[in-house]
Amino acid sequence: MSEKAMIRARETFYKILKKEIDEKNGVIMLEELRKKSKVIKGYVFGVKSIIREKKKKYVYDPIERSEYLDKIYKLVKIMGDNRFLGDYEKGYFLAWKDYIKYIKRSLTNR
Repeated sequence: MSEKAMIRARETFYKILKKEIDEKNGVIMLEELRKKSKVIKGYVFGVKSIIREKKKKYVYDPIERSEYLDKIYKLVKIMGDNRFLGDYEKGYFLAWKDYIKYIKRSLTNR
């Protein structure tokens, strides 16, 4: 896996989340990177899944949300660190880990 490509994919994902670039163009940029490795291909699939689901609104108390995110992060990390997963699946879970980190940071910056 190209480390530079993974960094660019992560930066693009965060730009989409921060609305610095629109989702459509961000996905196009990610699609170009997905040819670099199976991990990035899985990462792009994860990002697309997150973007689709992000449009749904859920209501939680911020404290409950933080505890909930911690639990989800631990589960996603366990899944992503599973040595029996292929590169594609690892990329998918890496996208979710990055998304949860982003949400946690945005909650603490309020």
